[in-house]
Amino acid sequence: MSETQLVCQKCRDPVLLENSHASGRNALKRVCTGCAATDKSLQRSCKTKTKGADETPAEQEMRIKAEKVKSEVAKMSEEDRAEWYRKQKAKREAEGFSNKKRTFESGVGIVEENRSPHSGSDDVARWTRFRDWAATERLVTGCSPEELPTRWKKELDKPTSQTKTVNGEVLLRVWTGLEDRDGSRHSITAGLKQRCDLHNSEDLEAFGTQADMRLQRGETLLRADRMSSDAAGVHRETPLLQIQADMEASSKMRMAAEARLYEEAEKIEEKQRQLLSQRPKVSSAALEKLQYESSISRARSSCEASLCRFKTALKTLKLEIEQMSENDPTTMAEMKTRTDKFEELYKGAEQYLEETIEKWTTALESNPSDTSDEAAEKWHQYFMDVSAFVKTFASKDAVKKVKDNLAEIRAWCAEYKKGCNKKKRLSVSSANKAAKSQKTGSLPPGSNSPLGEALSNLFWTQAVENIDEDQGVVFAAADWVEKENQAFALVLAAAQNQQLLQEWLELPYYEQQKTWLAESWKKGSGPELSTNVVAKPQLCAKLNKDWMSCLGNASKHIKDVTTDGDLKEVFSPMFWSMGKNTSKIYFTTDYALTEFKMCLEGTSVCCGFQINTTMMKDGFKAFCDTTLATDPNDFLKICQKKGWIVHLSPGKALGIPAGHCYCQMAQDVTHGCRVLKLRASDDKSSVSLLTARIADYPELIGLRTGRLLNWISGSQDAAAAAAPSATKDVVGAA
Repeated sequence: MSETQLVCQKCRDPVLLENSHASGRNALKRVCTGCAATDKSLQRSCKTKTKGADETPAEQEMRIKAEKVKSEVAKMSEEDRAEWYRKQKAKREAEGFSNKKRTFESGVGIVEENRSPHSGSDDVARWTRFRDWAATERLVTGCSPEELPTRWKKELDKPTSQTKTVNGEVLLRVWTGLEDRDGSRHSITAGLKQRCDLHNSEDLEAFGTQADMRLQRGETLLRADRMSSDAAGVHRETPLLQIQADMEASSKMRMAAEARLYEEAEKIEEKQRQLLSQRPKVSSAALEKLQYESSISRARSSCEASLCRFKTALKTLKLEIEQMSENDPTTMAEMKTRTDKFEELYKGAEQYLEETIEKWTTALESNPSDTSDEAAEKWHQYFMDVSAFVKTFASKDAVKKVKDNLAEIRAWCAEYKKGCNKKKRLSVSSANKAAKSQKTGSLPPGSNSPLGEALSNLFWTQAVENIDEDQGVVFAAADWVEKENQAFALVLAAAQNQQLLQEWLELPYYEQQKTWLAESWKKGSGPELSTNVVAKPQLCAKLNKDWMSCLGNASKHIKDVTTDGDLKEVFSPMFWSMGKNTSKIYFTTDYALTEFKMCLEGTSVCCGFQINTTMMKDGFKAFCDTTLATDPNDFLKICQKKGWIVHLSPGKALGIPAGHCYCQMAQDVTHGCRVLKLRASDDKSSVSLLTARIADYPELIGLRTGRLLNWISGSQDAAAAAAPSATKDVVGAA
């Protein structure tokens, strides 16, 4: 939409951006300044006095008339309303009071204190008369008075001389030198100022005319002041700005505009009186009777629907109380008492409606054959009575009692809900603790365990040979992801992940996590270890996509997760952090899934090995206890001979197969990102480890661990069921 297509929402005239303002949130819906001034005039006239201020009878009458004009304008059609606004705008423009620009009607009082240092130089030249030049010339040269006219003429005739004639006398331009001025000024001034806005060339022309008039008036006043001061010998000052007169003129214009509105209100009122005094135009008696009969059925359905809404609201409240109270006898008894009272009042309202409709029906059956004009007027009056009854049905005493009783029930339900919510808030802390213990189970502690600390010392002091380089790793992601029972870890070199690393480091969410984590570590007394799920869905989707692009073609062997939101959170990307000199033993990868982790800042070491059936013969809990009791040198030997060791640095990514036990150690603060995935080759090992874990910790069966086991087992069964049918289809096709 261009500027030329903008129209005023009130008068529908084309407008520009500079002579209109936005109406509502849509900046392209404009209201011109003239219509805005009309609306403001109406609002100002309809405004009531503040509390404590008395309203005079004249002010009250004016306000009532303005309200009538406002209500009549609201009832007009769009075309009539636009025409009304155009007329008002034209009248305001004719009076020169059409918009809200700053005009000369108001003044600005100013008191200013000024401090101004100044420094400058002036090149001074004077236009001198013959007598002044002659005095200087005679003083300098000592010539006789008779020679001066000749010398003056020669000076004027020089090519470099500049002359001009003022008041019939020739003046010569004489350079008198250069003046330097340095100083400072400290002053205070008080005065009055008038301003006006100039939006277009017409405003500029009008301002020029007004400015000339005001300047001429000011000069006249100044001249009169000087003459009076000279005559009386007393200094006299007259205000040069006519602010008071401008204000009074503007007030008169405003009062004239408001008076015009009041006159229009009187015309509208007179027109309404004439309409009321006229007899209503009625149709024939048969048509009026038919109209009255149809209005009775419409009134019945409308009033019954109004009553039905009350009963529906009560049912909703009753259902909410039943759910929140869990059928508490005391609460339900109180609700029944209130419901019975409502039903009693509701029946009274229904009975009142039936009695009224019965009266209408009785009147309908009287004089069925009367076709006179009096009968037509009677049926028309009956029809008007039915319409008035429907409009005021909600204010009838019987219906009002039902509404008031429902309001009391609603207030009681609100208080009861507040009490229930308060009880829930009081139990949030204990519930959160219980939920946390349920999610984690009572697993042996792996954070900063003696085994982890001993392994850290071996690595940081390099007490064992060949532990300062990666061991037992592969670099082909596609083969590693596809193969089952992998004994080695996957390493993705930092060089190929530099762009991804830079993107993740620049994430605002990542910086916020680090800041929040540092503050929580200062307040807490536990180990400085943290793993936090990415809470923002859009960022979570981006990180998942980045991980898949990092794996390349190997990502096609990663299973899609189609399950509920809570279980899907297991597969959400997470940011992990480790403080100084921290370590953690992972008895298995989390939820026995394949784990991918990348280091973003700092360095850490991971070493682990594959869990075999011999290690798990006595159960999962026994395996955890045995692992914690293992000698650190023996743990490292297993990692070197049968497992893997990986040194993580920024940008380097590590893939840990499902069913591996490993230890992660950090000497300085380290941050990274990780994600859990289910490979197509992980089903057997994941199911085996989850089953063993639940066998020792039965409380996990109803939590994420148990539900994840059921989901993986279900996907296995579905794949097994689909395999024979697929084979059968292939054979049939052959």
